[in-house]
Amino acid sequence: MPKVPARKNGAGHAFVGGWTQRRGKFLHLLLGIREGRRRKLRFVGMVPTPSNGLAMNFLEDQLRSAEIEESPFVDAVAVSDAASRHWTAPELIAEVDFAGWSKARTLSHPSLNWVTQRPAVRHAHWLKPPK
Repeated sequence: MPKVPARKNGAGHAFVGGWTQRRGKFLHLLLGIREGRRRKLRFVGMVPTPSNGLAMNFLEDQLRSAEIEESPFVDAVAVSDAASRHWTAPELIAEVDFAGWSKARTLSHPSLNWVTQRPAVRHAHWLKPPK
Protein backbone atom coordinates (compact mmCIF):
# COMPACT_ATOMS: atom_id res chain seq x y z
CA MET A 1 0.00 0.00 0.00
CA PRO A 2 1.49 3.42 -0.96
CA LYS A 3 2.45 5.80 1.79
CA VAL A 4 0.12 8.81 2.02
CA PRO A 5 1.93 12.12 2.63
CA ALA A 6 1.10 14.02 5.80
CA ARG A 7 -1.60 16.64 5.34
CA LYS A 8 -0.40 20.17 6.00
CA ASN A 9 -2.64 22.00 8.47
CA GLY A 10 -0.57 25.10 9.00
CA ALA A 11 2.06 27.38 7.59
CA GLY A 12 4.03 30.22 9.04
CA HIS A 13 7.33 31.96 9.59
CA ALA A 14 10.04 31.36 12.18
CA PHE A 15 13.57 32.54 12.87
CA VAL A 16 16.49 30.26 12.00
CA GLY A 17 18.57 29.91 15.19
CA GLY A 18 20.90 27.14 14.08
CA TRP A 19 21.36 23.93 12.18
CA THR A 20 22.43 20.34 12.61
CA GLN A 21 24.87 18.44 10.46
CA ARG A 22 26.51 15.04 10.31
CA ARG A 23 29.75 14.31 8.45
CA GLY A 24 29.59 17.72 6.75
CA LYS A 25 26.03 17.23 5.48
CA PHE A 26 23.30 19.64 6.59
CA LEU A 27 20.37 17.81 8.18
CA HIS A 28 17.99 20.32 9.79
CA LEU A 29 17.42 24.00 10.43
CA LEU A 30 16.61 24.81 14.07
CA LEU A 31 13.64 27.15 14.26
CA GLY A 32 12.39 29.53 16.93
CA ILE A 33 9.84 32.24 17.59
CA ARG A 34 10.02 35.34 19.76
CA GLU A 35 7.91 35.20 22.92
CA GLY A 36 7.31 37.25 26.02
CA ARG A 37 8.01 40.83 26.89
CA ARG A 38 11.73 40.44 26.28
CA ARG A 39 11.13 38.71 22.93
CA LYS A 40 13.30 35.71 23.82
CA LEU A 41 13.76 33.08 21.10
CA ARG A 42 11.90 29.85 21.95
CA PHE A 43 12.69 26.63 20.08
CA VAL A 44 9.73 25.32 18.04
CA GLY A 45 11.29 22.54 16.01
CA MET A 46 13.64 21.26 13.35
CA VAL A 47 12.88 21.27 9.64
CA PRO A 48 14.81 19.07 7.17
CA THR A 49 17.09 20.99 4.81
CA PRO A 50 16.69 20.72 1.03
CA SER A 51 18.89 18.24 -0.76
CA ASN A 52 19.37 20.66 -3.69
CA GLY A 53 23.09 21.43 -3.81
CA LEU A 54 22.74 24.95 -5.21
CA ALA A 55 20.19 26.03 -2.61
CA MET A 56 22.27 24.60 0.24
CA ASN A 57 25.47 26.28 -1.02
CA PHE A 58 23.75 29.67 -0.79
CA LEU A 59 22.14 28.84 2.56
CA GLU A 60 25.40 27.48 4.01
CA ASP A 61 27.18 30.77 3.27
CA GLN A 62 24.37 32.71 4.98
CA LEU A 63 24.36 30.45 8.05
CA ARG A 64 28.13 30.32 8.52
CA SER A 65 28.49 34.10 8.19
CA ALA A 66 26.08 34.55 11.12
CA GLU A 67 27.42 31.65 13.24
CA ILE A 68 27.71 32.35 16.98
CA GLU A 69 29.21 30.48 19.96
CA GLU A 70 26.13 30.04 22.19
CA SER A 71 22.56 28.97 21.54
CA PRO A 72 20.17 31.86 20.82
CA PHE A 73 17.31 29.80 22.29
CA VAL A 74 16.15 30.25 25.88
CA ASP A 75 15.19 26.57 26.13
CA ALA A 76 17.16 23.40 25.49
CA VAL A 77 17.35 22.01 21.96
CA ALA A 78 17.34 18.21 21.84
CA VAL A 79 18.98 16.65 18.78
CA SER A 80 20.44 13.27 17.98
CA ASP A 81 23.87 12.61 19.52
CA ALA A 82 25.16 11.69 16.05
CA ALA A 83 24.45 15.21 14.75
CA SER A 84 26.44 18.28 15.69
CA ARG A 85 24.64 21.53 16.52
CA HIS A 86 25.67 24.92 15.21
CA TRP A 87 24.16 28.22 16.35
CA THR A 88 23.44 31.29 14.29
CA ALA A 89 22.20 34.77 15.06
CA PRO A 90 18.46 34.77 14.26
CA GLU A 91 18.70 36.94 11.15
CA LEU A 92 17.18 34.52 8.65
CA ILE A 93 13.46 33.77 8.36
CA ALA A 94 12.08 30.42 7.23
CA GLU A 95 8.59 29.74 5.93
CA VAL A 96 7.40 26.23 6.78
CA ASP A 97 4.34 24.07 6.27
CA PHE A 98 3.50 21.62 9.05
CA ALA A 99 0.90 19.04 10.07
CA GLY A 100 0.25 20.45 13.55
CA TRP A 101 1.80 20.90 16.98
CA SER A 102 3.15 18.18 19.27
CA LYS A 103 2.40 18.00 23.01
CA ALA A 104 5.85 19.50 23.57
CA ARG A 105 4.76 22.58 21.54
CA THR A 106 7.06 21.79 18.62
CA LEU A 107 6.22 21.49 14.92
CA SER A 108 4.91 18.16 13.69
CA HIS A 109 6.09 17.01 10.22
CA PRO A 110 7.44 20.39 9.04
CA SER A 111 8.64 21.03 5.50
CA LEU A 112 10.70 24.00 4.36
CA ASN A 113 9.30 26.35 1.70
CA TRP A 114 11.98 29.06 1.65
CA VAL A 115 14.54 30.98 3.70
CA THR A 116 15.35 34.68 3.39
CA GLN A 117 16.83 37.57 5.34
CA ARG A 118 14.51 39.34 7.74
CA PRO A 119 14.22 42.69 5.87
CA ALA A 120 12.77 40.82 2.87
CA VAL A 121 9.72 39.70 4.89
CA ARG A 122 7.29 42.57 5.28
CA HIS A 123 4.13 40.81 6.41
CA ALA A 124 5.24 37.71 8.26
CA HIS A 125 2.71 35.23 9.59
CA TRP A 126 4.60 34.14 12.71
CA LEU A 127 4.04 30.65 14.07
CA LYS A 128 1.89 30.54 17.20
CA PRO A 129 2.11 27.36 19.25
CA PRO A 130 -0.90 26.30 21.32
CA LYS A 131 -0.97 27.52 24.92
